[in-house]
Amino acid sequence: MHIRKFKWFWAWQDQKEEAWLHQMAQQGYHLARLVFPAVYEFSHGEPGDVIYRLDYPDVKKDDIAVYLQLFQDSGWEHVDEGMGWYYFRKIADPDSSNEIFTDPETKVQRFNRLLAFSFIITCSLTAAFVPSLARSNSIIKLLGMALLLLWVYIVLRLIGRIRQLRRL
Repeated sequence: MHIRKFKWFWAWQDQKEEAWLHQMAQQGYHLARLVFPAVYEFSHGEPGDVIYRLDYPDVKKDDIAVYLQLFQDSGWEHVDEGMGWYYFRKIADPDSSNEIFTDPETKVQRFNRLLAFSFIITCSLTAAFVPSLARSNSIIKLLGMALLLLWVYIVLRLIGRIRQLRRL
C-alpha cells in the first residue's frame, strides 16, 4: 500500500525533514519516492528505526554513479532525488555515526551552493522587476515585491544556517 503526503520544507530545514522521514518510518511508512517538490510517496511496511539523510551535491552527471556508489559502500541506500537533493536511508546503528558527513564544513559547502543559487535568483528577480515597477499595475508590483522579498528571506535564512553550522 502506498500513501502520499504533502509537507513543505525549506532548504535550511534539512534536519527537520530528516526527522519527519524518520518518524514516518517509525510508524511503518518508508519513503518510496518524491512525486513532486513537497509531495512524498511512502510504502507501508514494518515500523523501523530508519535514518534518512539528504545531500545537495556538486557532482557532474558523469560522476553520479561514483557518488552513489560511495554512499552505498558506506551502508546508505539511495532512495530518490529531486530538485538537486539526494535522499538516502539506512537502519539506525547505535555503534556508528548515522551521518553522511562527519564534519560541519561539508554541510557549509552544501548550503553555500544553495546560497549562490538563491543569490542568482534574487539578483535576476531584482533586475527583472525593478525597472518595470514604474509602469506596472498595482497587482504586478505587489506580486513582484512579494516574490523578491521571499527570495531575500530565503537568502537570509541560508546565511543563518551556514553561521549555525560554522559554530559547531
